[in-house]
Amino acid sequence: METPAPTVVFHPRGQSLPLGPGETLLAAAQRSGLRVPHSCRGGQCGSCRMVLRAGSVDYPAYGKVLPPGLLGDTPGLEPGTAEVLACQAVPRGEVVVEARELRRPGERSEEHTS
Repeated sequence: METPAPTVVFHPRGQSLPLGPGETLLAAAQRSGLRVPHSCRGGQCGSCRMVLRAGSVDYPAYGKVLPPGLLGDTPGLEPGTAEVLACQAVPRGEVVVEARELRRPGERSEEHTS
């Protein structure tokens, strides 16, 4: 029986996307058309941080050690919520993340309201 591909849900858009094998959150965001902050792509700068709301991720490039730009639980977030480095984080299954999207001046948010 085949294991289903991991998926990511990007909030605030609510956009769901299947991931390819070993695909990082940053690569998936860019493939979906989201413009998210990023710089070094090596896990050092931390500009690509996303809030992990559900699920879990691995950091294959770092093995069992967290990347140097990530400290774990982030002050000011709800308990059990952490930030992940999107350029290095590979979801283990379905994940829900809160992504900051870059906008051009005057561009409106595509945030869904209920």
